[in-house]
Amino acid sequence: MSQIETHIGKLEKINKDINKTVEEWCKDFFAERNINQLNSYSDSWEEMFRDECDGKYIICNDEIYKVVQNRELDGDDVYHASLNSDGTISYVLSFYDGSCGFSEALEYALNKLSK
Repeated sequence: MSQIETHIGKLEKINKDINKTVEEWCKDFFAERNINQLNSYSDSWEEMFRDECDGKYIICNDEIYKVVQNRELDGDDVYHASLNSDGTISYVLSFYDGSCGFSEALEYALNKLSK
């Protein structure tokens, strides 16, 4: 059953090699965990990473972020992200989970932050 979800938390940007694509970074992420083959339902390393790490990491605008804090609350639709002095990003999300998921809502907030 779908419901309204509200999350408040913090993201930390992953410092990936600027010469690596997100796809290459994702492949290396799995190789470090001795996973060297895509699962049967993923067409790319990035797709597999998004599926396997949903709620733990977010990919937005060719950047990778780790969810370092997340707490679910009650509330209405809100998409807010702000840059902190230590380089992390704090967020507050409230969304109807029948129309989007946590990662998609977080991506929307990050896109609003970059504008």
